[in-house]
Amino acid sequence: MMLGTERRRWRGAVRTAVAGLVPPGVVTLGALLPVDIPTTTAALLYVLAVVIAAGTGGLVAGLLASAASFLALNFFFTPPLHTFAVEETGTNEEIEELALPFSVGQEVLVTIEEPHMYNVDDAIARVDSYIVSVAGGGGHVGERRLVRIDGVGRSSADASLLDGNGAVETAEGEKLESAASGGRKRGRGSRGGRKRSRAKTAAKKD
Repeated sequence: MMLGTERRRWRGAVRTAVAGLVPPGVVTLGALLPVDIPTTTAALLYVLAVVIAAGTGGLVAGLLASAASFLALNFFFTPPLHTFAVEETGTNEEIEELALPFSVGQEVLVTIEEPHMYNVDDAIARVDSYIVSVAGGGGHVGERRLVRIDGVGRSSADASLLDGNGAVETAEGEKLESAASGGRKRGRGSRGGRKRSRAKTAAKKD
């Protein structure tokens, strides 16, 4: 009785192993073909192999096929081939650029969230946790505006505010208008003072 139970357990384990390893093994044979199979194509074939394994052998066979497919895909179909090591390709600048969320000159639609801490004319926008410092955005807090990326760092970027025509906006125009209006107000006040002084002089003569 015990011997029969052990045999059934071994047979079940063998069936599970066969169901879990044969489908990924068939896909892996494609690495021996004289043609290059793209990584994405091989990945889709391995997904199909996992589905077949789980359908024929159950959950354990599916998990076994998933692990085998992952290892085989990385070893046989993902450059650099025949190794599990990760290889850097390109210059350090190119690799760092790929790791950054934006590139210089890119136009991005952001929500301006708060004024800049050190410059009242500028403002801060965030994309996830990445900070974008928007030049000239101090008067547009709460608005969703298009900006152009001028500089990119690991944790933050500098950007310029764009108008509807795609031109860069600055706060200089607002400063000049306020200064001009202030000058006109002071001028009106001085003219009013001269009129009042003339009226007083005429009253004294009378």
